[in-house]
Amino acid sequence: MRSALVVWLALAAGCGGKGPSGGASGTAATAATANVDSVNIADASAAPVVIAGDPKAYQSFCDKHWPGEGPAAMTWKGPALKKLAGVVESAAPASAGRWTWVSFWATWCGPCLIEMPLIAKWRDGLQKDGVPMNVELWSIDDDEAALREKVKGGMIGPIGHVKWVESPAVLAAFLQTLGLNPDSAIPIQMLVDPNGKLRCVRVGSVHDDDWGTVRKLVGK
Repeated sequence: MRSALVVWLALAAGCGGKGPSGGASGTAATAATANVDSVNIADASAAPVVIAGDPKAYQSFCDKHWPGEGPAAMTWKGPALKKLAGVVESAAPASAGRWTWVSFWATWCGPCLIEMPLIAKWRDGLQKDGVPMNVELWSIDDDEAALREKVKGGMIGPIGHVKWVESPAVLAAFLQTLGLNPDSAIPIQMLVDPNGKLRCVRVGSVHDDDWGTVRKLVGK
């Protein structure tokens, strides 16, 4: 109980900050950490998409990054989720053939809210470039009423598909499976390729001048 409180306080205090990262490879497994579910994005039956991203872009933008194929590739499996009562969740676009931008956020995180329109603008720009992308917003809010109000208010709807992480402690455990600091502060960005492989994790906010690098991550 005490460790979960420490994690929550670290996330709240460091919202928008950069966190250190460690090393990990293979599948983001859940065997070593309880309460982390498998949430697969890509359709396993779809033919693999050939992707040629810029390695230098991954090195400069990401705190952790993995190849799209081979033994070091990381299959995307997100943390455990729970249902947001009173909200009818619209269906997300099919993921096959699309990149997915996952943003971990909370209603109390100012930098998270500020960057959402920018991420939406990037999604639309990549769509025009022939690179379809989904945006998923994974909230770590403890306050269900505050989250429900944000979602129902329409602020989020046009920007991304909303999911609700079981708890901040569950996110911390998930980060640890990726070799990241479990106390890393939100916002946290994760980029999943059309083949369902986690390619990049960035701890901290994104900014206008990251656009060129983001395009290179997806091979543009």
